[in-house]
Amino acid sequence: MGDAAEAVAEAASTLKQFADRLDATFLYAGIDLPTTDLFAGDMGRQIKARMIMHQTRPYGISSKTDREAWAELVLGVEDLLPLAEHEPESLAEEAAYLWDRTGGSIGGLRALLSDAAIGAIIDGTEKIDRARLEATTTDDAAAAAEEHHHTHAAHSAGTREHGLKRAQ
Repeated sequence: MGDAAEAVAEAASTLKQFADRLDATFLYAGIDLPTTDLFAGDMGRQIKARMIMHQTRPYGISSKTDREAWAELVLGVEDLLPLAEHEPESLAEEAAYLWDRTGGSIGGLRALLSDAAIGAIIDGTEKIDRARLEATTTDDAAAAAEEHHHTHAAHSAGTREHGLKRAQ
């Protein structure tokens, strides 16, 4: 067994011991967590057998309810931005564009808007608009969400523009 495999086995054993001995609720969160090495092998199967799995999905925009929920999230993140000249709720009109850029990922949205806000502070405009969003490059996590979305959208809908029209 290699060092990494031993570390994973030790971590799984420790988690199982905690679950056996502590009167507590444990929350495990992560990307593709059920398929990680932590839940492999006998110990991992024992841990998984004691869990209730809840998987989250990116926000959708296929229905009016989905679009409203996404727009509400956009406004909630927008409200946290420390920008002196930004007009509150102005990003509502950019909700479809933001969904297209992030694939409905909360982390991607937060990263994009945070990076745009930093750019707006640095250049002194203190506001985010479409031009600022288009000038903002995304970090690796947001870029991965954006790439996944575009790959999925191109495969299922044929073109990126169709996805944007569907979102509006």
